[in-house]
Amino acid sequence: MAMIVTGLFDEQQQAMQAQAALQRIGIPANQTSVTNQSGTGTTAGTEQGWWEQLKDMFGIGMHQEDVPYYQEGLRRGGTLLTVQTDENREQEVAGIFADHNAVDIDTRAKEWKSAGWKPDEKIAIPVVEEELAIGKRVVRRGGLRIYTSVKETPVEENVALREEHVEVTRRPASRTATASDLQPLDTPIDITETAEEPVVSKQAKVVEEVVVQKEATERTEKVKDTVRRKDVDVKRAS
Repeated sequence: MAMIVTGLFDEQQQAMQAQAALQRIGIPANQTSVTNQSGTGTTAGTEQGWWEQLKDMFGIGMHQEDVPYYQEGLRRGGTLLTVQTDENREQEVAGIFADHNAVDIDTRAKEWKSAGWKPDEKIAIPVVEEELAIGKRVVRRGGLRIYTSVKETPVEENVALREEHVEVTRRPASRTATASDLQPLDTPIDITETAEEPVVSKQAKVVEEVVVQKEATERTEKVKDTVRRKDVDVKRAS
């Protein structure tokens, strides 16, 4: 069974040496915590208050009646070394604490009490109940992908085209020539022939529109889960 073993040291160096000794016998660093009078300690490379750490570890072997003593020891400048270990290694850990001059907490508490100190013996044990919090998130449920394409279709139209041609004819005449008839032409006479040819131009015209839009609807869905509650049972010891 997992449990917590806590030792109070008058000097921080003593606690650090005891922590190193614990690691040499195979207790990982992340199962130990050194806490000084500032209220911060080191556990697996992170810092957190010792009392908050104690709350995290509650229920795995910590003697609650000793908590005020350790808090007072911290307040008076001591250093705490807390170890999470198996029950069968408790004596081994306690021996290392003793080798490095850990304080006998009960004896030290009696000394403080005889000097007028009164511990706060009230312990608040929380009753914890989970509440179900339901949120919403948007997920993809398919959709449409719209493509456009252009294709060519042959078309035919009939168009009337006009052409002009110059025709030369000769006709007989019998009249007396005038002076002007005898005058040569100063410039040649140009007569142009014309012809029409088709000229194709294109103009795009919108003949239809495809409208795509979203329509939102709402539905009610029943969410089922479980919530936990931690109760506190108090029984008088025999």
